[in-house]
Amino acid sequence: MHACVAAWFALLILGFLLTAMPWTAFWGGQILGPIQRGLDQQNPAGFGPGGASLGSAVLAGRALDRLVADARHDGVVGTLQIRLGAAPNGDWWVHNTDSPPGQDRYLVADRYSGAIKANIHGSENPVMARLIDAGVHLHQGDYGWFNRWGNTAVAAALIWITITGLTSWWKRRPKGSFGAPAKSKARWPPALAGSGIVACAIFPLLGLSVAVLWLFDVMGTRVLRTGR
Repeated sequence: MHACVAAWFALLILGFLLTAMPWTAFWGGQILGPIQRGLDQQNPAGFGPGGASLGSAVLAGRALDRLVADARHDGVVGTLQIRLGAAPNGDWWVHNTDSPPGQDRYLVADRYSGAIKANIHGSENPVMARLIDAGVHLHQGDYGWFNRWGNTAVAAALIWITITGLTSWWKRRPKGSFGAPAKSKARWPPALAGSGIVACAIFPLLGLSVAVLWLFDVMGTRVLRTGR
């Protein structure tokens, strides 16, 4: 049951991971951003990471009030995520979250007056930016009950795989020991081995975890064989 559920949900889990990658510091900030700029697929509003202090936001109170009021008047729904650029004269960047699919908006406003300088609808984004928006909505379960139940099933499958994996190890461990079960004599198919290497490259923390476990395995085996 551990292997079956893992196989059945493999593609859904992979999709879940891929839609979360734009939020990560490595893929979202270091990889995806440069790729979008190189392909001219970035958001036309020119969003930046922000970096203003809380004091800067407090001092801009009236400008923020005007910005929020104008955004609502223009039909921007959902929770407004507002960021102030770190540059001395940087603009405000505004994006609505928790909004229905197809209602994504990106605003740029003057930091002193709050006047909106750019108002970009999600449909005006290039293909890659629209795909990222769609992945975010899918990850958040914004496409209705089927999406939410699908996400719930993926979460339940991950919990099941974790519990049954621990149970499988407990049943297969050497008798009276907490060691690893005997290695399988079956060889991994080349495609499966290749997919594991690709996954380790795509997800750096996974690759690091595999490297650390491999190192412990090698060192532990050497200690057991030599006694030192």
